Amino acid sequence: MTGSKDPYKALGVEPSASVDEIRQAFKKLAKQHHPDVAGGENESFDDIRKALDVLTDPQTRKMYDEFGVLPGDEASVLKLKAMQELAAIFASILEQVTPDNITQVDVLATMRREVEKRQQAVGGKVKLLAAEEAKLTRYQQVMSARLKRKPGGKDIFFSVLEAMAAEVTAVRSHLDSEQRVVGAMIEELQNYTFEIETEQPRRASSRYGGWAVVNTWNT
Repeated sequence: MTGSKDPYKALGVEPSASVDEIRQAFKKLAKQHHPDVAGGENESFDDIRKALDVLTDPQTRKMYDEFGVLPGDEASVLKLKAMQELAAIFASILEQVTPDNITQVDVLATMRREVEKRQQAVGGKVKLLAAEEAKLTRYQQVMSARLKRKPGGKDIFFSVLEAMAAEVTAVRSHLDSEQRVVGAMIEELQNYTFEIETEQPRRASSRYGGWAVVNTWNT
């Protein structure tokens, strides 16, 4: 959007701008960037039009303000999913503590352990799927060499193999998506630090085990 994906910067308005102010800013810029105007160009006009669409729709504006998510932006959608997953983990941690003792809990270390568990679980599924893919490939090789059908009809046996291959492909796509979300979760956690009261004795949680005193992801 005119060099930036930030719709506010694209229109030159503040995040607190009203819808009327946003529309006025668009009209002003449209006079400069409309392709029918001398010096105007399609790309710049499309940028400010997209910014207008985002900021005048209450739902898309809310999604951008809270999560930085833009419609149709795959990276933004991925970030949103990661933020939602992290929010769920954070909420589960809050259920195990109180406002009085959360300062003795390394929240980031706890979240890191939960994300690592998810990463390991997805990795295990990927390995299992790779074994299934290898087995299916072997089936296809053996059957294509030995199983023949007379011309003029549908090969039901190879239809079964094709259906199995389609299912494996769908699972692979889902796992690839899960891996990207986990990667985005890890990246997002690197943006935070959390200070804990190290002078207090460490407390234990029946769910999460002993709380660590390390306060950053990169330790």
